[in-house]
Amino acid sequence: MPKRITTRQLKELLEIDHAGDGIGEEIQVVIRRHRSGGVKGSKSSKKKAAKGGGPDVDIRTRQAKTLWDKGFGEVLGFKSFEQYLEAITEMPERPEDLPDHFQPILVDQRIFRSEELGGLVKVCELLGVTFNGDNTTFEPHNPEHVVKDSVYWMWCQDGKQNQGKSVKACRTQFTKASEIGLSAMEGLAILAQNPDVLNSHYMDLPSSVRSDGREHCAYLRLWSGGPGLGWGWGDGVHSGYGSASRWDC
Repeated sequence: MPKRITTRQLKELLEIDHAGDGIGEEIQVVIRRHRSGGVKGSKSSKKKAAKGGGPDVDIRTRQAKTLWDKGFGEVLGFKSFEQYLEAITEMPERPEDLPDHFQPILVDQRIFRSEELGGLVKVCELLGVTFNGDNTTFEPHNPEHVVKDSVYWMWCQDGKQNQGKSVKACRTQFTKASEIGLSAMEGLAILAQNPDVLNSHYMDLPSSVRSDGREHCAYLRLWSGGPGLGWGWGDGVHSGYGSASRWDC
């Protein structure tokens, strides 16, 4: 089914509604998000853009809006984008010694941490990511590297500069360069803000390993034209893969 609803499908929806069967819950979710300004290009969204949500909006608002558009706020129980934004921490200042290729990315792991809300499986669903595992598939490679905050900012790179290096080699490299490999949730946070990131390379995510086989680490790649979250050997070398990381600050 196409991602965008066609005019023909809209006509069919109207016919279904007029017949008394009502419109399905998935469509209702989009309508509610539209009313609260959470659908890009909608009239309500444009009105909010006129009040400071346009292309020159600050990074915090823009990235929070992206997650809202994906449905994060709806799942978390927020009634409007403004309420969701209030719960997003301010973006920290860029560290002076940070290499240029590290960029700020917002991580909202409240759904990821909640089994009741659906955990990792639900996050993948919201982002349109194929995942054949469950919420127990991965565990931290090093528990000391897990960020305790439910919502935080990370200065990160998407792994492009590490193509052709094994995850194992990158972990060693990171310990010498104030870097920490990204987790599955952090990799998904990059994908949410940059859906085209996997067009140039695939992301190894060194901080998430399989619970039943720690020699395997998580990765994000394209499967059948869409993004997928999977796992592979940590000591393997593939030219199209690179380990993503965040600055340890």
